[in-house]
Amino acid sequence: MSAEKRETEGQAEAQATGKVKVSVKSIKTNREVELTKNFGADLGEAVDLFGEETVFTNFRAAAIIKCQSAVRRILDNAEKTPEDAIAEGEKFIPGVVSERKAAAVKDPFSSILELKRAGKLSDEELRAKIAEILGE
Repeated sequence: MSAEKRETEGQAEAQATGKVKVSVKSIKTNREVELTKNFGADLGEAVDLFGEETVFTNFRAAAIIKCQSAVRRILDNAEKTPEDAIAEGEKFIPGVVSERKAAAVKDPFSSILELKRAGKLSDEELRAKIAEILGE
């Protein structure tokens, strides 16, 4: 069975039973564990398991982080204004993906050519960098 099919089946089981596989790895000790945790199959079951206040508090915390991320994406764009960022935050709706432009792909040669033009790379260093980029 493919990993993708297992993941899809796992998601379907989680939706039906509320049981989710949680995988955790410590980068400090390089140890890993995996467990199954029941977070509830739906909102009602989650409230039954953990209480309304806990479910709402966790929802709000996650929604704030997602809103901050949407606003930060605008702030990270030097062409956008702080007002643009505020507008993005005000129109944010949890669970709705905002329109995003694809990230521009930076030409790997442009940065080394800029260094060469600025006199910071010798001809030999330039050839070595080009060979590195080309995988030679």
